[in-house]
Amino acid sequence: FPPDYAVEWDKVGLQIGDLTSEVHRILVALDVTSPVVQEAFKKDINLIVAHHPLIFSPLSRILSTSYPEKVVMHMIKEGLALYVLHTNLDAMPAGLNDFWAERMGLKKVEAINPEIRQRFYKIAVFVPETHVEKVRSALGQAGAGKIGNYEQCSFRTRGMGTFLPLQGATPYLGQVGKVNEE
Repeated sequence: FPPDYAVEWDKVGLQIGDLTSEVHRILVALDVTSPVVQEAFKKDINLIVAHHPLIFSPLSRILSTSYPEKVVMHMIKEGLALYVLHTNLDAMPAGLNDFWAERMGLKKVEAINPEIRQRFYKIAVFVPETHVEKVRSALGQAGAGKIGNYEQCSFRTRGMGTFLPLQGATPYLGQVGKVNEE
């Protein structure tokens, strides 16, 4: 459930926890409430995966008297981590919305906001070293390499390729009928 599938205003991902901690047991919940945290603690859970974010707005204080601060404090004290899958789960192809639409027998189903269902593709091209920058730039200008808030993302590696131009080919490098290594 890629975070990029979440709508811009949503708060998904790890909200509470230590990125270096190992996960042993997981509890799944719709909302993170005090009873959910108590249940996780009783059952020796160390990660809660929730649909709705516990922390949605910036916290100005953390007191044990108000929600959600009280729950945040309890989770930190008990060493519980929280990972949220919200609109990225909703928008995921074959996600919750598709599940419910199928269960209800809906036939004409379409996304309200289809751009959050963008798919990612890998493009692999092989070009002479003298043309790498020109091709990379052209792909970026055409919109390839957009990942979240980044554009023109690319990865390149050197390699050795072989090819045998057949009759009728017009190779940029090499000769027809002869194996070429570049």
